[in-house]
Amino acid sequence: MTTIEFEVAFESDWHIGTGVGHFGHLDRTYARDEDGLPFIPAKSIVGLLRLSMSQIVHGLDSGASGPWHRASEWLLGSEPNQESTTATFRESPRPAHLHVGRAMISSELASVLTSRAELKSSLSVVRPGVKLSELGTALDRHLRFTEMAPVGLVLKGSCSLPDGTPNGAVALVVGALENIRAIGHGRRRGGGRCRVRVLGDHPRLTKELVGAAPNLDENSRSSSDLEQLSDDLSPVILEVRVRTLTPILLPRSVKGNEVESHLTIPGATLLAMLSSVAPNAVSQAVRHGRISVGEATPMIGESTTVAVPLSWMR
Repeated sequence: MTTIEFEVAFESDWHIGTGVGHFGHLDRTYARDEDGLPFIPAKSIVGLLRLSMSQIVHGLDSGASGPWHRASEWLLGSEPNQESTTATFRESPRPAHLHVGRAMISSELASVLTSRAELKSSLSVVRPGVKLSELGTALDRHLRFTEMAPVGLVLKGSCSLPDGTPNGAVALVVGALENIRAIGHGRRRGGGRCRVRVLGDHPRLTKELVGAAPNLDENSRSSSDLEQLSDDLSPVILEVRVRTLTPILLPRSVKGNEVESHLTIPGATLLAMLSSVAPNAVSQAVRHGRISVGEATPMIGESTTVAVPLSWMR
């Protein structure tokens, strides 16, 4: 795997929301990791990469389509719901080959911040705001308070590509990362201004690479995806342990604005995780009925629990 590490240095207060607040005190709180520190979720980075990369490839291809657009789709995957002019009904989205992790405060700084309560509390900055009318005037009874992470924080993240990825595709990822100028809520109004710096010696979009777009077949896959199913029919059982770093919501039922979660991680969810790593191998195994994924139940120490039978619940 080709790993690209990067740093995000914030030049203004920033906020990546959770959708919840503290009644009577905060209307919006920012996302926290397992240590209670602000971080950038991988999903947010992917969304910013998609926007940043679309700007770059539009210039490289001098239009809305071309080889650099195909390279971008190979890297980040397709969005059939956004491609009404080209996607056909029931067309499955093409998988992404770029795997992105979340960006976090370095472990050294995190250990210092979590060791003293006053330092940790300094990471919360409350900013007042108000809702504006269509005329741009403040509305009555629309005062709100948003929790912001402070300016000056530096977060580190990484993303990875399959071995053998052309230099042009790697350079496109590097250029898209360094093209990100703002992250999070209010970034179009001055919030979340940042500079992204890619660490290490990686290819850049030089004149030579720009003139030769990477040749990436739509059906290209990493070496791990090209594994062929063995003729040996003897079963192999793999035990997987999943350590959750943040609360997980797996919708079981929805009643109005209340969502009830599963008590376990269903096998279908775990199968989707496996498919994101090796989509071709997993799809072949599913078609031939050669794979079965059970649900993940909580562990107590080193002991594995079992799901409560429906008859017991009743």
